[in-house]
Amino acid sequence: MLRSSRLGKYLPSDIRTIREGVKDVLADAFDATGNYAYVNYGSYSKEPAFTVALTVRNGGCVLLPGAEKRTPQAGAVMMQAVLTEAGISGRAYARGHIGRSPEVALELDEHEAALRLAALLVERLPGPFAIRCRLRKELGRLGIPWRFDIRHGDLRPGPLSVRETHVLYTAVHCAGTTKTFDLTQDDGARKMLARLARDLAAIDVNIPAQLSHCCRPLVRTCEGPHDVEWGSLSTEAATRLTVALEAAREKRQPGVRPA
Repeated sequence: MLRSSRLGKYLPSDIRTIREGVKDVLADAFDATGNYAYVNYGSYSKEPAFTVALTVRNGGCVLLPGAEKRTPQAGAVMMQAVLTEAGISGRAYARGHIGRSPEVALELDEHEAALRLAALLVERLPGPFAIRCRLRKELGRLGIPWRFDIRHGDLRPGPLSVRETHVLYTAVHCAGTTKTFDLTQDDGARKMLARLARDLAAIDVNIPAQLSHCCRPLVRTCEGPHDVEWGSLSTEAATRLTVALEAAREKRQPGVRPA
């Protein structure tokens, strides 16, 4: 009863569902900047709609240049100025340090504020970060949770499962009927990778891919299928892949324009 009286009434499920979706959009936007942010939404009427605990690294998450080298208090002042200038209703305050990185917290009281902040983050992404964000957005529509580090201006992909890679193959191979592969066996997975490599080369996307040595290193015997490991992807090739995926989606869903 004490918690309920202090935080207000428990919100209806439809409002909590909307907030959860907005929270994911905001978390993805912070993630696109290469900074870690813990984003949560309020489930009670007197709680802030959204709270963010941002660990400032990598150039200050594009909104706070140089803040990673300053105090949490200075970072909070900078963030509050950004919110005010953009007309975003919210409050920023200092939390402390995570290691050597300052941590800044945010409280946002409405869905629109969270969505406007997410849009501002994406709008200010520098070249490779913006390209990665656009590609991950298109991959996300396919249910492919592919992560990329940015090193020396290129995208360095993380591993994908064989079945996630097959989803990518199906999306890229939009001409004609896709071939059936036995993905339970490494031999079938290798044949699928060879077809995918050919299709990617056709759109000038040259990215090495191979089955990992073992996807379960703590298990002595591993019969597969193994994960797929990838080489680096230039920003130009990433852009071409994104355009190809957008075009394939348009072909599957006529009239639905890429966002």
